[in-house]
This record gives sequence, C-alpha cells and structure tokens, in this order.
Amino acid sequence: ELLQGEAGAFQATLGQMRDDEEDAAALLVKSNEAFKHAIMRQLTKCQRDLRTEMEERRAVEKQFIANLQDYAGGLIDGLKNVNRRVRNDGLIR
Repeated sequence: ELLQGEAGAFQATLGQMRDDEEDAAALLVKSNEAFKHAIMRQLTKCQRDLRTEMEERRAVEKQFIANLQDYAGGLIDGLKNVNRRVRNDGLIR
C-alpha cells in the first residue's frame, strides 16, 4: 500500500513534469514565432526605408547633374561671348 502510494505520487509528479515540459515547449514555439514576426517586420521596414532613401538620392543626383549641366552651359556661353569680343591683338573690348 505504501509502495502504491509512492508510485502514485511519482506518477503524479512525472505527469506534472511532462505537462510543464509541454507548456514550456509550446511557449518556446510561440516565443520563436513572435520573434520571427518581429524580425520580419523590422526587415520589411528597413527594406522600405532603404528603397525610399535610394529614390530620394537618385532625385538629388539628377537635380545635381541638371544644375551642373546648366552651370557648364553658362560657362561655355560666357567663354563664347568673351572669344567673340577678343580682337586679334588679344584685348577684350
């Protein structure tokens, strides 16, 4: 009878330990899924931010090139005007 009582207590403890292990495993899976979801959300945001930054950078580069071309065109026009005014003796009039 005493042995059966101890066996019953052991079985109850063993059952509780198995339940605890299953709960811990389920919690770990849930935790991993939450972690994966958080990482994917952050990665998606980073990709979106990177794409936006690249588009902004391209727009700035295009504007810079356009401004540089305008400036170079102005210099060329100015040099043409100066060259037209230069006489054979090298004086600018």
